[in-house]
Amino acid sequence: MKPSTSRNTNSRYIRLYLLPFAAFLVLLLFFGYILLQQRDKELEGLEQRLLLQSSLLAEKISSKLNTYEMILEMVELQSESLDLDVQSDRVSLGRLVSQQLLLHDELEGVCVMSADGSKIYSSYHTDFLELEQTRSAMFRAHFEQGLPFAMLSYTHHGAKHMVLSRSIMDKHRAVRAVVALVVETQRFYDQLSVSAVPGMVSSIFYDTNGTLFALWNNPTSGFAAIDMQSDNISEVPFYNRISALEGNSASIRGGIRFFRMDDMVLSLATTNSFPMTLALQIHIPSAMTAFDRSLVLSLSIISLVLFVALLIDHRLVRQTRSKELMQQQMLEELSIKVQQRTMDLEKLSSKDSLTGLVNRRKFNECLGEQIERHTSQSLVFSIIAIDLDGFKHVNDSLGHLAGDEVLMHIASTLQHTLGSIGTLARWGGDELMVLIPSMDISRAAEIAESLREVVDINPFKDNVHCTISMGVAEHLPNESSTDLIRRADYAMYEAKRTGKNKVVVAKH
Repeated sequence: MKPSTSRNTNSRYIRLYLLPFAAFLVLLLFFGYILLQQRDKELEGLEQRLLLQSSLLAEKISSKLNTYEMILEMVELQSESLDLDVQSDRVSLGRLVSQQLLLHDELEGVCVMSADGSKIYSSYHTDFLELEQTRSAMFRAHFEQGLPFAMLSYTHHGAKHMVLSRSIMDKHRAVRAVVALVVETQRFYDQLSVSAVPGMVSSIFYDTNGTLFALWNNPTSGFAAIDMQSDNISEVPFYNRISALEGNSASIRGGIRFFRMDDMVLSLATTNSFPMTLALQIHIPSAMTAFDRSLVLSLSIISLVLFVALLIDHRLVRQTRSKELMQQQMLEELSIKVQQRTMDLEKLSSKDSLTGLVNRRKFNECLGEQIERHTSQSLVFSIIAIDLDGFKHVNDSLGHLAGDEVLMHIASTLQHTLGSIGTLARWGGDELMVLIPSMDISRAAEIAESLREVVDINPFKDNVHCTISMGVAEHLPNESSTDLIRRADYAMYEAKRTGKNKVVVAKH
């Protein structure tokens, strides 16, 4: 294979590898971009679900608070027709309170207290120390500030409680007693654990002063739980940043504010008819876990399919290249065989099959070349015609096989002695011919004599001895090959006629 052809083939195979690999990267980037776009849409869907969840939870909490306020109003109306100092009226009030406690599981109890702070009625079997500590705050709200309705919060045994209190007025519109409704916010707020959106970490319920009324932690979020002893949002990590965020711009949708902080989303929803706020904390990676897993799986499957396609392309390219290399190798081997066969045929066409010497056709070609050189460059040359003496007797007495062996022996002896000095050829039958370039007649005659002597002293066998008769002729200017050979033959026949085993030089 030529170097340029090899380079072209290699560059073609490089393109066959690079183009699929480039297509693999482009498709991988394309599908990755599509999947990332889908992830952005999933994030938008997460915000929409958070918006809906915040709105629904705020509505539920507002509805609960309205229900509690209605209970307080019902107790207030009932107590207005009763004499709270009479035991029987207190019993009637107790039955009303018990009915409400049965209807609302999250209600922990109801207290009715007189203006002097003593209990008129309580559904509690034991006193709550923390609730007792809230009396002063509750009475300040109703008696000093003159509020008809108030909300307080306290913590008992690590659980948040919410106290809703309402004034009971006399006919002069003076506060004669206070009815307080106690709610365990863990049960009140437990609906969040059922309706929580994916990735929800925690939630708090607080008023405009930052007082915490309810806290909720997602136990499966993997984040540290909120300390239930906290009384204000400034004491709760992450939520203590709400006050700083209030002055910042936020995304507002449907009256609900969204804040993005690192990998967290905070939503703030206000309740109807109550100055309360519901805050939900969402951890985006946790919320997107399922989608991210499907995204990674999809990207892995796409990468695997593209990689398999790349491997198949690689296999096909290798097979194609192996096939072409095999074909090229076969062509090269065939070319070598053809060249070898051509050389063998040339040898067969230029060599004598019996002696291995140059044949008559090849000798004539070499003779023509020497004549041309003599004509163009004035380089003389000579030829020697050789005939075996007594060869017919060997054939007749010993057979043609023996004659062939004798001929091969003499040819081998002459070829070994002559070496590279000249070209020895079989002219026909037992006649040989020698072409000696660049030698005149005298030097050629000396070589002929040395050849005759070697043959004479190296018989085939003791009882089989053939000598040679030789005629030497130098090429004359403008002489044809036929004339030159004819003169050498005449000299050789003259050697045989005058005694054989001798060398005769042809006349000009």
